[in-house]
Amino acid sequence: MRKTFSFMLLASAAIGLAACGNSGSDSIPEGQTVARVDNSDVTIHELNAELSGAQLPTGAARKPYEQAALQRIIDRRILADLAREKKLDDSPEYVLLKQRAEEQVLVELLQKSIATSAKKPTIQEAKSFITANPTLFANRKVMTVDQILFPVPKDTKKLQELAPLKTMTDVEKWLIDNDIQYRRQPTQLDTLQVPPEMASKIVSLPAGEVFVVPTNGAVSANVITDSKAQPVSGDEATNVAMRMLGNKAIQAAATKELEAEVKKRRDAVTYQTGFAPPKAPGAPAAKPAAAVPAKL
Repeated sequence: MRKTFSFMLLASAAIGLAACGNSGSDSIPEGQTVARVDNSDVTIHELNAELSGAQLPTGAARKPYEQAALQRIIDRRILADLAREKKLDDSPEYVLLKQRAEEQVLVELLQKSIATSAKKPTIQEAKSFITANPTLFANRKVMTVDQILFPVPKDTKKLQELAPLKTMTDVEKWLIDNDIQYRRQPTQLDTLQVPPEMASKIVSLPAGEVFVVPTNGAVSANVITDSKAQPVSGDEATNVAMRMLGNKAIQAAATKELEAEVKKRRDAVTYQTGFAPPKAPGAPAAKPAAAVPAKL
């Protein structure tokens, strides 16, 4: 995700630029160029890219959105030119940020390429998926959960010690005894947002039973405190199922195309001591890198 840094001064400048937008020349002939900032053209392709992904009306109703998007491009280009005048593009920070941005864009284009080639689901496949997964659709539930979130322990085998614990108080005591920082707070769990197999297991748990699941690189211990039925049906269910099956197909295509090559290249990476990722149980140690200087 690209970060947007919002400063009061820049925001004020952008507002001022937008306010002055109507005073520019309208004399550019029709063609690929839709505006000109100093000697730099803004093309129709740039404008379309700015609008990509947005659900927009057609015809005359689309024009205000195009004008607003074009003004964003113009303001961004003017502010970028001002930054160049201050030689900010010569700074080490700019080089690092530019490299990261280029890599992110290339990854996004790779993902888009794979998504384009992935098999598209059919309506019948969507309907079959809805029937086969009632916890996501007809029996969908939105649950209020008491959750404890904590980082994965260095020794992942210690997570097995959570299995016999029956209450959240037991989990808290275990975390304190093992000197593991944690955060406890209520949250919501939607069965539509978790894998079908996991959703089925969660909704079948006895009342008050603790369940532990991985959560975005961490671990969460949870207990359901309330549950409400919110079924999804009709066209909405079909659209959701089509999207889920499409994402699954994209993931399968990405695995087929990239997994082996990514693994091979990861295995060839060398690390300075202390920077290698934690070793998975039974996996060989990461390659040391005596030739990699620790320049920090």
